Amino acid sequence: MTTTAGRMVHDELDGVVSELCARFPTRPRSEIESVVADVYAELASNAEVVAHLIPLTLNRSRRRLHDTPTWSTVPDAGVPTARRG
Repeated sequence: MTTTAGRMVHDELDGVVSELCARFPTRPRSEIESVVADVYAELASNAEVVAHLIPLTLNRSRRRLHDTPTWSTVPDAGVPTARRG
């Protein structure tokens, strides 16, 4: 059974995902969900104070998505090209 705190964290992380989906509209939601989950797990595993985990997760996830290229195809050439964000 999920605790109230667990539901709150889930809801807050869902908000982080939604915000990042708006900021990175070319990225699939599933990719953003994965990045957010990974970042949150990394931060939470070492956290002594959890009050700032959500904002830290948002910032680190945003940086990771910005710094990691996505792959798209140039429509005319059919050649994969990397681009950021």
